[in-house]
Amino acid sequence: MRCLVPFVVGLTVASCSEGSPPPTDAEKIALVEDANINPLEPVELEPLDDRDIDHAALPDEHCAFLPGIVDAQPLFVVGSEIGIYKRAGEVRRVVADGGSKLVAGDIHARFGGLEHAVRLAAGSTTTGNDVPVRLTLLDGRDRIAFEQHGTLDCTG
Repeated sequence: MRCLVPFVVGLTVASCSEGSPPPTDAEKIALVEDANINPLEPVELEPLDDRDIDHAALPDEHCAFLPGIVDAQPLFVVGSEIGIYKRAGEVRRVVADGGSKLVAGDIHARFGGLEHAVRLAAGSTTTGNDVPVRLTLLDGRDRIAFEQHGTLDCTG
Protein backbone atom coordinates (compact mmCIF):
# COMPACT_ATOMS: atom_id res chain seq x y z
CA MET A 1 0.00 0.00 0.00
CA ARG A 2 2.83 2.39 0.87
CA CYS A 3 4.40 1.85 -2.54
CA LEU A 4 1.10 2.53 -4.30
CA VAL A 5 0.49 5.98 -2.72
CA PRO A 6 3.67 7.65 -4.10
CA PHE A 7 2.92 6.13 -7.50
CA VAL A 8 -0.64 7.61 -7.55
CA VAL A 9 0.58 11.01 -6.32
CA GLY A 10 3.31 10.97 -8.96
CA LEU A 11 0.77 10.21 -11.69
CA THR A 12 -1.46 13.06 -10.50
CA VAL A 13 1.42 15.57 -10.49
CA ALA A 14 2.60 14.36 -13.88
CA SER A 15 -0.87 14.69 -15.41
CA CYS A 16 -1.25 18.25 -14.07
CA SER A 17 2.11 19.39 -15.36
CA GLU A 18 1.42 18.01 -18.84
CA GLY A 19 -1.87 19.95 -19.09
CA SER A 20 -2.64 23.05 -21.08
CA PRO A 21 -0.04 25.79 -21.51
CA PRO A 22 -0.29 28.89 -19.28
CA PRO A 23 -2.94 31.40 -20.36
CA THR A 24 -1.95 34.09 -22.83
CA ASP A 25 -2.22 37.79 -22.07
CA ALA A 26 -5.44 37.97 -24.10
CA GLU A 27 -6.93 35.15 -22.05
CA LYS A 28 -5.92 36.87 -18.82
CA ILE A 29 -7.53 40.11 -19.99
CA ALA A 30 -10.71 38.25 -20.91
CA LEU A 31 -10.85 36.73 -17.41
CA VAL A 32 -10.54 40.19 -15.82
CA GLU A 33 -13.21 41.63 -18.11
CA ASP A 34 -15.55 38.75 -17.27
CA ALA A 35 -15.05 39.47 -13.58
CA ASN A 36 -16.06 43.09 -14.16
CA ILE A 37 -19.38 42.42 -15.86
CA ASN A 38 -21.88 45.20 -15.33
CA PRO A 39 -19.74 47.96 -13.89
CA LEU A 40 -21.64 50.39 -11.68
CA GLU A 41 -23.62 52.85 -13.76
CA PRO A 42 -24.37 56.01 -11.77
CA VAL A 43 -27.96 57.23 -12.12
CA GLU A 44 -29.14 60.81 -12.50
CA LEU A 45 -32.77 61.24 -11.55
CA GLU A 46 -34.85 63.79 -13.42
CA PRO A 47 -37.59 65.86 -11.79
CA LEU A 48 -41.12 64.52 -12.11
CA ASP A 49 -43.77 66.93 -13.33
CA ASP A 50 -47.55 66.86 -12.77
CA ARG A 51 -48.14 65.03 -16.05
CA ASP A 52 -45.76 62.21 -15.00
CA ILE A 53 -47.48 61.88 -11.64
CA ASP A 54 -51.00 61.94 -13.10
CA HIS A 55 -50.08 59.36 -15.74
CA ALA A 56 -48.73 57.00 -13.04
CA ALA A 57 -52.19 56.79 -11.44
CA LEU A 58 -50.85 57.07 -7.90
CA PRO A 59 -53.39 57.16 -5.08
CA ASP A 60 -54.55 60.59 -3.91
CA GLU A 61 -52.57 60.13 -0.72
CA HIS A 62 -48.95 59.98 -1.79
CA CYS A 63 -45.63 61.47 -0.77
CA ALA A 64 -42.98 63.25 -2.81
CA PHE A 65 -39.24 63.16 -2.21
CA LEU A 66 -37.92 66.68 -2.56
CA PRO A 67 -34.19 67.35 -2.66
CA GLY A 68 -32.93 70.07 -0.35
CA ILE A 69 -33.30 72.72 -3.04
CA VAL A 70 -35.81 75.56 -2.77
CA ASP A 71 -38.79 75.16 -5.14
CA ALA A 72 -37.52 71.79 -6.36
CA GLN A 73 -39.71 69.32 -8.20
CA PRO A 74 -39.92 65.81 -6.75
CA LEU A 75 -37.40 63.17 -7.78
CA PHE A 76 -39.44 60.25 -6.38
CA VAL A 77 -43.18 60.06 -5.77
CA VAL A 78 -44.57 57.19 -3.78
CA GLY A 79 -47.91 55.80 -2.65
CA SER A 80 -48.65 52.89 -0.37
CA GLU A 81 -48.00 50.29 -3.07
CA ILE A 82 -46.01 51.87 -5.91
CA GLY A 83 -43.47 54.58 -6.48
CA ILE A 84 -42.14 56.35 -9.57
CA TYR A 85 -38.96 58.10 -10.62
CA LYS A 86 -37.71 59.43 -13.95
CA ARG A 87 -34.47 58.42 -15.58
CA ALA A 88 -33.31 59.08 -19.15
CA GLY A 89 -36.66 60.67 -19.98
CA GLU A 90 -38.71 57.63 -18.94
CA VAL A 91 -40.83 57.20 -15.84
CA ARG A 92 -39.88 53.99 -14.00
CA ARG A 93 -42.15 52.19 -11.54
CA VAL A 94 -41.16 50.35 -8.39
CA VAL A 95 -43.33 48.21 -6.12
CA ALA A 96 -43.38 48.45 -2.33
CA ASP A 97 -41.87 45.67 -0.26
CA GLY A 98 -44.82 45.01 2.03
CA GLY A 99 -42.53 43.47 4.64
CA SER A 100 -40.38 46.57 5.05
CA LYS A 101 -40.87 49.08 7.82
CA LEU A 102 -43.04 52.17 7.33
CA VAL A 103 -41.29 55.51 6.88
CA ALA A 104 -44.30 57.84 6.96
CA GLY A 105 -47.98 56.88 7.19
CA ASP A 106 -48.35 53.81 4.97
CA ILE A 107 -45.22 54.50 2.91
CA HIS A 108 -42.75 51.61 2.99
CA ALA A 109 -38.97 51.97 3.24
CA ARG A 110 -38.10 49.51 0.45
CA PHE A 111 -39.21 49.18 -3.16
CA GLY A 112 -38.20 46.85 -5.96
CA GLY A 113 -38.11 47.47 -9.69
CA LEU A 114 -36.80 45.92 -12.89
CA GLU A 115 -33.64 48.02 -12.95
CA HIS A 116 -33.19 49.40 -9.46
CA ALA A 117 -34.28 48.97 -5.89
CA VAL A 118 -35.23 52.08 -3.94
CA ARG A 119 -34.61 52.63 -0.24
CA LEU A 120 -35.96 55.40 1.97
CA ALA A 121 -34.18 55.89 5.29
CA ALA A 122 -36.03 58.27 7.60
CA GLY A 123 -34.32 60.77 9.85
CA SER A 124 -35.10 61.01 13.53
CA THR A 125 -37.20 64.20 13.52
CA THR A 126 -40.25 65.23 11.53
CA THR A 127 -41.80 68.61 10.90
CA GLY A 128 -45.55 68.35 10.29
CA ASN A 129 -46.01 66.31 7.12
CA ASP A 130 -42.33 66.58 6.16
CA VAL A 131 -40.04 63.67 7.00
CA PRO A 132 -36.28 64.02 6.45
CA VAL A 133 -35.11 61.01 4.44
CA ARG A 134 -32.23 59.65 2.43
CA LEU A 135 -33.23 58.32 -0.99
CA THR A 136 -30.99 55.55 -2.35
CA LEU A 137 -31.21 53.67 -5.65
CA LEU A 138 -29.38 50.34 -5.78
CA ASP A 139 -28.44 48.44 -8.89
CA GLY A 140 -28.92 44.70 -9.38
CA ARG A 141 -25.82 43.98 -7.30
CA ASP A 142 -26.95 46.18 -4.38
CA ARG A 143 -24.43 48.89 -5.23
CA ILE A 144 -25.41 52.52 -4.67
CA ALA A 145 -26.20 54.10 -8.04
CA PHE A 146 -27.81 57.27 -6.61
CA GLU A 147 -28.14 58.74 -3.15
CA GLN A 148 -29.46 62.06 -1.91
CA HIS A 149 -30.79 63.57 1.29
CA GLY A 150 -34.05 65.48 1.20
CA THR A 151 -37.57 65.62 2.55
CA LEU A 152 -40.51 63.30 2.08
CA ASP A 153 -43.46 65.68 1.71
CA CYS A 154 -46.72 63.88 2.48
CA THR A 155 -49.18 66.74 2.05
CA GLY A 156 -50.79 64.91 -0.85
